[in-house]
Amino acid sequence: MSVTGELKEKLLATDETAGMNGFLWAPNGQRAIYLRTEKSGDSFLTSNLNGGSTSVIFTPTESQNLVDILWLSDGRLLYLLRRPGAGLLEACGDYWTVHVDSDTGRFVDKPVQLTNRVDLCTGNTSVTSDGKRMAFLKRTSRMVSYIADLADGGTRIVNPRHFPLSESSDGLGGWTPDSKTILLLSDRSGDYGIYKQPLDSVTPEGPLIYPTQGTRNARFTPDGKWIVFFGYGKNGALPASQPEPVLSIPSSGGVPKQLFVSATFSLIGCGVLASAGMRHCRTCAGPDANHLFAH
Repeated sequence: MSVTGELKEKLLATDETAGMNGFLWAPNGQRAIYLRTEKSGDSFLTSNLNGGSTSVIFTPTESQNLVDILWLSDGRLLYLLRRPGAGLLEACGDYWTVHVDSDTGRFVDKPVQLTNRVDLCTGNTSVTSDGKRMAFLKRTSRMVSYIADLADGGTRIVNPRHFPLSESSDGLGGWTPDSKTILLLSDRSGDYGIYKQPLDSVTPEGPLIYPTQGTRNARFTPDGKWIVFFGYGKNGALPASQPEPVLSIPSSGGVPKQLFVSATFSLIGCGVLASAGMRHCRTCAGPDANHLFAH
């Protein structure tokens, strides 16, 4: 249609078995790219808007990992290809370009990788009109933790507040027996490590445990003298796929000591108070919840 909304003309249509979105004009204005959704999946198609040919440029399998796609003024497509292993909601990958014949809608060469960064998670890509520069939002995730006070016999919380007050990614962990210090998983030094954070201080102690040692599920023992945590499984495998060693380290820091190797995807839980000789932590292993006492 014209800019005033007149001279309307239907270009493309689907029936009740399919849908369309993501319409992109070609630089010459005679062709378009759009996403067609049907039972077989999502495909990117290109069509001549004067009634000519329609062709598939990205199949449903290929389209699953396509995030952003733009048609540049020089005839190239710019798109973000999600890397293997990235979640479907995560735009983590690299940008690629490929030349498209504006008459046939087909690729005229092989795709070229434009970026190569493992930390690149982006969105909202845009390109300057001359096609020489692009802008995008870099996405990062971080943990934000809060603490609160218990009231009415522990039945409700009051005064919830962000703690610690930092711009880093901070996840609260186990508490000391006196409830005055917590273990903190934080990336404030660049990589994640385990710190000891007093409630009355803005400065944490540490890191006590470094990312190369393992940082999962760190807890104080009931006497507050030790920290127990999971090290990495074989070849750094995820906890759901490989057993992990249970390590201990003095609460003031030091060299970790292996206690035993846990079952796959275990969790550590420690008692709050030590009484009647019950000074222990335990690991809960998998769906059958077998208990192994570490201290």
